[in-house]
Amino acid sequence: MVEINDETIPAGLTYKQHAYHFHRTEPTGDGKVATIMQKLMEHSRGAHSSCVMGVKPDDEFDRFQWSPAQLWEIVSDVLLGQKVMP
Repeated sequence: MVEINDETIPAGLTYKQHAYHFHRTEPTGDGKVATIMQKLMEHSRGAHSSCVMGVKPDDEFDRFQWSPAQLWEIVSDVLLGQKVMP
């Protein structure tokens, strides 16, 4: 992979992420990160991800296996540092 652009988006801001362009998050503090994406289109090739060589990626997660309430509980845990039911 070749890095094309390096841009830092501060927490709480929104940005556009084009399909099949990679992005990364850099955890700080307690090491937890939450990225909330609104999909505007579905594409035929599915999601793509990468990880450091030698690390098995978490490629079995399917957002449809959990309810919206369960997903928001994880986001709340990251944002508030505690488990909060939406």
